[in-house]
Amino acid sequence: MNHSAERAVVPAHGYLLVRREWRPGDEVRLRLDVTPRWTVPDRRVDAVRGCAAIERGPLVCCFEQADQAVRLDELAVSAGTPLDERAVTADGVGAAIQVVAAGRRVPAGPEVPAVAIPYFQ
Repeated sequence: MNHSAERAVVPAHGYLLVRREWRPGDEVRLRLDVTPRWTVPDRRVDAVRGCAAIERGPLVCCFEQADQAVRLDELAVSAGTPLDERAVTADGVGAAIQVVAAGRRVPAGPEVPAVAIPYFQ
């Protein structure tokens, strides 16, 4: 804060409180790791068993038909597949980050790119 770096660890409850005497002009800069990563639900939850998501920092990315080379219902991606991120300009969206994983066309087909973009876009 104000050019004095402090490393903070978020406690288990998920909220970091910054307590200090604040003055006009004080700043807090937050740096988040935005490396794309796979997230999988608990296998005991029937509704989402077999599903996976990609998170990039606090953002969740989604796979939508408009971004795929094959039909979405024919696309399979294995959680844990290496992820590649690319800055792009997407029609109707503007500047975006694509996260690309190697997918396969189901039932068994050649490798195809599986493209995910941040859900809010």
